[in-house]
Amino acid sequence: MPLFPNKYQPSSAYFAPVAALMILFALSCQSSRHLDPGQTNKGVSHNRTILDAEQPVAVPAYPHPIEFVQPDRSTIIIQLKGDERVNWAETPDGYTILVTSEGFYEYAIHNDAGELVFSGHRVSDIEARSADEKSFLQDIPNSDRHSDANTR
Repeated sequence: MPLFPNKYQPSSAYFAPVAALMILFALSCQSSRHLDPGQTNKGVSHNRTILDAEQPVAVPAYPHPIEFVQPDRSTIIIQLKGDERVNWAETPDGYTILVTSEGFYEYAIHNDAGELVFSGHRVSDIEARSADEKSFLQDIPNSDRHSDANTR
């Protein structure tokens, strides 16, 4: 009997990232000795691994669209962008969005200091956008990305 029923059989897309993480972990556990030119084996050596601070490793955001259920039970599609250090969310048509403390997504706009702030307009699914929401979106670029001020 298979470990998973056919309907739930994990694909190689599931196992590939797991295998990659296992390989990175194994490599990080190994170390090699490096000597500066002119040093002998009696000199000071440095242990180095693939995950040294000199070689930062960024983990990209989940690359597929996500259906998000807002607190009022409406659903929207969002796309995560960035990595573990700098990240943000967008609508499928590229508008940057922020989540409020109540759990609703709102469109982001830049304030006078260049920071992304809440616009006061909640995000709706593209097909369910009201005339007011469509009018608002005509006035903001859909290529606004995170700002340096938001990453401090």
